Amino acid sequence: MVTTTSTKEARLELDPQGFRDYMMTRVVQHSLSALTVTTYMGALLQFFSWVRNTNASELTRELCQQYIDSLTIKGKSNSTVSVAAHAIKRYLRFKGLHFDLEYPSIELSKPKYISVEQVEIMLDECRTPLENALVRLLFDTGARISEITNIQMKDIDWQKKIITVTRKGGHHGDIIMSTETTDAVAELIVHRKGIGDNLFLDKEAQDLSRILRKLGRKAGFFLSPHMMRHARAIQMIEAGAEIWTVQQVLGHLDIRTTMNIYSRFKPEHLREHIPDMLARSKIKEEKHE
Repeated sequence: MVTTTSTKEARLELDPQGFRDYMMTRVVQHSLSALTVTTYMGALLQFFSWVRNTNASELTRELCQQYIDSLTIKGKSNSTVSVAAHAIKRYLRFKGLHFDLEYPSIELSKPKYISVEQVEIMLDECRTPLENALVRLLFDTGARISEITNIQMKDIDWQKKIITVTRKGGHHGDIIMSTETTDAVAELIVHRKGIGDNLFLDKEAQDLSRILRKLGRKAGFFLSPHMMRHARAIQMIEAGAEIWTVQQVLGHLDIRTTMNIYSRFKPEHLREHIPDMLARSKIKEEKHE
């Protein structure tokens, strides 16, 4: 039997604006992203609308669970139901409530990525220092587009070829550049139009993503910034890098995150790393001879 971790229940006084302000404070503190706030608020507003139609006088565990179950009954995906449940649980904590809710887990899909050959094609399509630096930074470092967008001039250590970035969740980490990427970043700074502390001046993540997608179309394939990150991780693993090395490069705090994402390779990706059973048999035969 599922029980609540708190017997306290709130009178039905829904406070979407107060919750949003609370969430935005977490964004300022770098413990949440603005995208998460937008996603949670969208899910919560639908929940609030449903609650009002029930004429309920209290926000109870049973009421919340009934809504989550109704989404499943309507055929909503596990991802949609899970996001709604997490948004509701976050709101409940904001109201001082702690209800145990049942909801489906989200199954991670296989990472979408491009090949190294496609990265090379993209580099051939680059016509400006900005495009060249963007492609090289994303693939070479495996960094997220948000991390690249917020690079400040003071974050770059030219001698060590290292850039300090703000990782997801607000913690800081170092990304390592190759000589070619370091040169591309230096060329961008020389040729960029404007003066400012931000490497990409006033461009935001969506602006850089748009540039990258356009390059992908010119090269003949669909592309997103995160596909570059996946491509780098998979290239490292196929080259024999240990999973903890990939974790450090990508900036995952928990190695289980790295393993969950990149442990689902197609058989052909693993073939070269699996010893041939017949080869071992031949070695035994040679020893007996």
